[in-house]
Parts: sequence; structure tokens; C-alpha cells
Amino acid sequence: MQLVLEDRTTSVHSRPKTDSIKEEKFVRFGESPLWTMQREYFEEKGIDAWREREVPHYVTSHVLMVEAYVDIVFNYWCDGLSGGTIDPKQPLYLLELGAGCGRFAYLFLEKMCATLARYGGCDLSFCYLISDVSENTREFLTNHPYLQPYLNSGKAAIIPFDAEVDSAIHLPDRDIPLRKLQNPLVVVANYVFDGLIQDMFSIHYGSVGEGWVNLVPVSPGEDAKDLTDQPIKNRGSFGNWTLDYEWRNSVQIETHEWEGLLALYQKRLDSIPVLMPAGALHCLDRLEVLSNGEMLLLSADKGYFQESELRKQAPPQLSCHGSFSLPVNFHAITAHLESKGAWVFNQKYREEGLVYHAALFSESRETYGATMGTIVQRYEGFSPDDFFTIKQHLNTAADQLTSIQMMAYLRLSGYDARVLALFLPQLLTLQINFSPRELNDWRKALEQTWQHYFPLGEGDDFCFQVGLLAYDLEHWGLAKAIFQMCLYFYGEQAPIWHNYGLCEFESGNWEEAHSAFERALVCQPDDEKVQAIKQQVENLQEHHNQLNWFFPELAQDEELRLHPLGRHHARAFFYQYRDPQIGIMTHLPELNDLESVETFIQSQEKDPKRAIYAVLHQHWGFIGVVSMSYARDAGYFYYWIGTDYQNNRFGQRAARLLFQQAKALGLTKLFTSVYEFNARSQHGLEKTGFERMDCRAREPDDRELFYRRHLSSNCQQEDDLSQFLQLLEDTESPIRLITS
Repeated sequence: MQLVLEDRTTSVHSRPKTDSIKEEKFVRFGESPLWTMQREYFEEKGIDAWREREVPHYVTSHVLMVEAYVDIVFNYWCDGLSGGTIDPKQPLYLLELGAGCGRFAYLFLEKMCATLARYGGCDLSFCYLISDVSENTREFLTNHPYLQPYLNSGKAAIIPFDAEVDSAIHLPDRDIPLRKLQNPLVVVANYVFDGLIQDMFSIHYGSVGEGWVNLVPVSPGEDAKDLTDQPIKNRGSFGNWTLDYEWRNSVQIETHEWEGLLALYQKRLDSIPVLMPAGALHCLDRLEVLSNGEMLLLSADKGYFQESELRKQAPPQLSCHGSFSLPVNFHAITAHLESKGAWVFNQKYREEGLVYHAALFSESRETYGATMGTIVQRYEGFSPDDFFTIKQHLNTAADQLTSIQMMAYLRLSGYDARVLALFLPQLLTLQINFSPRELNDWRKALEQTWQHYFPLGEGDDFCFQVGLLAYDLEHWGLAKAIFQMCLYFYGEQAPIWHNYGLCEFESGNWEEAHSAFERALVCQPDDEKVQAIKQQVENLQEHHNQLNWFFPELAQDEELRLHPLGRHHARAFFYQYRDPQIGIMTHLPELNDLESVETFIQSQEKDPKRAIYAVLHQHWGFIGVVSMSYARDAGYFYYWIGTDYQNNRFGQRAARLLFQQAKALGLTKLFTSVYEFNARSQHGLEKTGFERMDCRAREPDDRELFYRRHLSSNCQQEDDLSQFLQLLEDTESPIRLITS
């Protein structure tokens, strides 16, 4: 394409000759009202620009993108510390320009803190500066519950940094702004430079001219000036405008601020329009001063960096997505930064893809070998852009995957929430029968994915659906946390309270469950399902109150609680009892189906000399059983912990809770037995205060060792054997001791 640079009234493209243009007002491209409108858009929309998904951000804030940045910054800090360019006694600052919704910032903080903890760098003092021009957005981020730990600890701060004018950092806890930093600065600028002020020039066979633009409404009958004067909500989208160009005024390169760049383009290009990223260049110049020439820039944006791409450019039109953006001339940014001594790396994989740009400023560049190597490795190997390409394929292929394939993609994504969202319909509707191993893997995967998700309160039901999946996976603690977040962002809704209450019920917190069901009925009074489960809770509570061996005030510690075992525990009991060794070690019967479990529980409930409790974990729900048969002032005790929860000392803790129940019941001693070859259980009993007894039993119990534990300081040891014999007789136990 060739441009014709003629007199100041001649446009390269013919302008529409319609009555819709009441006033043609051409201005220099960098002085267009577009830039003011852009700023007003973000200031007025605030967080809704992202909450309503008008402004794209996923491609620069997914997990793998963040992990790449964390890897690079971690190596940068390590290089600086080992090379002496970083003073560990001074804070390190990382400034994110135009942080927007905060998703990148949250993930970066989470990943960086984990990385520092893994490599012993927790003492490193750093502060992530989350900046945005919109007061509404900053207020949202300041109050976001996920950011509170980082804000309170000083690992993060929300600041009003304007990339187009600011040259100092205004911290919330400092009256004096920071104008010179003591340590190198890290700058993150994702999807920022494409929205900052740009200038336009035309290169035409050695001549350089200015680009002037007129904002033209697309709809007939609209007046440009009338529209630009309207509030944002009345203007419509930026897609309602087109740009009309004129090329004016020969530029005197020798006196222009972009002398070096314009001279380069005058020499290298034939006839082409050139966008000059003036806002980005000015911003980087100011940040270089702020950082004392020690700075790492990481940026990702749409644009181009090769001269061959620059030669293909035409006069741009707006790319509209709530706000608007223009391609970034990273070729100019690269030339400008290299002229100042910076090391620069660019990568772009697809014509429509992003440019990944890194620039390192330092007088001691040799210090940062690992940093530069990490940048090259991260962007030339499997890159964030490669993952985004896979994600686009998954958009149409997700419903054809098996659960194992879905898990593989989820792991590949770094447990990314958008990837999980593609799988949710299949996971929720097909009711996949997971093996125990798969179930455990999906629980862990869901935990990590939710940990990576930064909720904004979008209008979809993603959060609620993830909560339902956690419920289906019986990860009650995670489901409760998700439903609580749903309530925070979406307010009181019957389905949320209903499902939250079910999770509290399954984890044994019936008071919270009952309260949740009541609140669900406030939202939807005629919900028969909620009415029924609420009545069930009330009936069970009444039943518990009638049991003389259950003392709820003594039945819980920080994570565990005991509830009388009931038939509502049967399904979880059956699943956790699947290891045959549990029955063998506890002398319990084979329970091969759900019906046999229900029959067993019913028989235990009817035994007047039996106290039997479900062990419930606040996150996992049912994890095992503790029980005792008792008579007079003694009891015979056993416990088992389910297959998925062994080796966590839950058995010892559940036993201590049972001891409290036994003491409240008036018992003074507990007895139990364990196979002589079961060293692990013997050790566990001794840890909970049991002592070995000097007695043995007849066959078939001749391989068992017997233990006793005193519950009162008044117990007499010499009475242990006689009390044990009496207990066995009173409870009709089949055990026969050798007494002679």
C-alpha cells in the first residue's frame, strides 16, 4: 500500500460525503477526544468493565502466564541478590500498570509467595503495587477478601498510578511519594500500552507527515460533537465510530522528540502509516528515572515488533471491546529502549497473537544471566500463547473428553478456572463414576483450581457450579467456602443457602445447617425440599437430645466432631469401609453392600449397652467410627478411620473425644485390644494413654494384646482385671480371658 502525501486538506481515504457529518473536526491523532473517552470509560465503568466481560483479560492472566512471570521475576531477584544490585535490607517493588480486575495480581502474589517459601526466601521484603486509574476499581480491589492477607501483610498495596502522567509512587502509608527507588523495579504492563495515547505519522518516500483524525459516527444522523459530549452510558460502544484520516504538515525530524525513531523509519520505510506509542514511551522513560536505571519490564499486548509486520500496516481502525485498543508498535519501543542500553526480547507466535516483550535495564547486565535465560526459555519453549491455542481448541472439543483426559488438560493448564469451566457440564450432568483414586485426584484438582480463581461477581453461575461439583465430590469444606463466596458476591439466594446447609449437615455442623435452611426458606418459603431437610435436622437433633451417652458440648475439637452414628451416614460408612483390613482389625463383620451397612447401623442403634459415634471432619465429613460397649463404670473401646483418611492421627484425636464422652457418662476405665502384630495400633493406643495389661485370651482371641486406660485419678490398678472380666460378662462379649 502507498500513501499519497499531498496538501493538508487531502485525505488518503475518501471521506463519506453524507449529511451525517455536520462538522468535520480533524485533530492530531494524539489529541483526539478518543483518549479522553477511553479514560472516562474506565473511570465510570470501574470493575464492571471486567465483571460484565466487556474488556478482555484472560489471555494475559491465566495461570501459565502468571507462572512464567513469577519464574522470570524470581530469577531476576536471585540474580540481583547474588550480583549485589539488590539490597536485601531495602524493599523490592513490583508495579503493575493498569491492573484492572486484579486477577493477575492475585495469582502472582499467590505463586510468588509459594515460590519464595519453597526456596527459603520468605524473609525477602517485596511489595506488589496494584495500580489503576479508576477509583471504583481500586475500591473494589481494596475490599476484595482474597487480597486482604496480602494488603494487611504489606506484600501488596493498591495505588492510583496513572501511566500517562505519573512519575512517582504514592504508597498508602507514606505521606511523601517515592521518586527514587533503592532497589531495581519490576514493571508489568499487560494489555496496557494498547490503550495509552499514541501518535500517528506517515512515511512517504523520505517525507514524514503527521496523522490527523476525525471521529465519525457510524449511524446516520448522529453528530460527532454531540456524542462525544454525552456520558459514557449514552454514547454506545466505541464500535459506533469510525476513524477518518488526513495527513498533514511535514515534520522537522531534527527537532522532534522522536527524532531517532522517525529518522529510522524515514530511512527504512517506503510509504506507510506509523503508530508511535507515545504514551508507552513516555511512561517507560519516567519509570527508568524512578528506578535509577535498574528495571525489568514484562509486557504482553497485541501489536508487532518486526519490521516486516510494520510494513504491512494500514491506517488503523478501533478494536472495540467495551473500551478500544490499537496495535502496539513494539518495534518502536524496542528501538527506543535499545538506544538507552536495554536488553530487549520479543516473541510472537501467531499473526493474531500477542507480542511478549521483555526489557532489562541495568549497568551490570552480566549480573542477570539467569534472568535473560529464563525469559528466552519461557517464551521460546511451551509458552502462554501455546496454551491459549490449546484452550481455543478445547472450546469445541471439551464434551468429547474422558474424565482422565479432562484431568490431563486441567493439570496442563496449571489448574486454570476457565479450563475447568469447559468441563463442568460433563462433570455435573454425566455423573461420572470415579474410582477412589480418581475421586481423590479430582478433589485435589478442584482445590487448586478454586485457589487460582479470583471471583469478580460475574453474571454467570460458574462459582455456584463449582460449588455443586465440590458437593458431588463430597468435599464439603471446599463446597462451603465456594457457597460462602457466592453469598458474598451474589447476595442471599435460596439455592445457595440450601446447598450450603447440606454441606454443613454432612460435616456435622447441624446448627449452621439449620440456620442455612431457615435463610433459604426466607428467600423461597414454599421450597418443599428445604422444608423436608430442615425437618430432618430437627428430628435428628431431638433424637440426639434423648441419648444418655451423647454430650455434644464435649464432642468436638478444632476439626473433628462426634455424632451418634445413624443411617444417614450409611453411604459414606460403606465407602470408607471398603478396605477389608478395617473389619479384620476391629472384629467387625463383612459389609459388602449398602443394605448390609444400614442393617449393621440399625443393630448398633438398638444395642442399649453400645455408644457408637460417627467421626466427622469439618471439611471431609464422615471419616470413621469410634465406639464403646459399656456397663457399670467401664467400657470396651474400638475405633477405625476410613481408607482415605488414615495416617493423619485422626484416630487418636477421635479417641480423645470419646474419652470425654465416657467420663461424662460416669465411666472410670476403658479397655481395648489389638493384634500382637499390629505395631502401629499399639503405638497409637500408647499415645492416647493406654497401658498394656498382663493378660491373654483363649482362642480365637489368643493373638490379641489387651490395654486399659484410667479416666479418673481415683482408679485402682489392682482392680483392672476384675473390672475387665465383669465388663466382658455384662456386655456378653465372646472374649474369654485366661485367668489362672
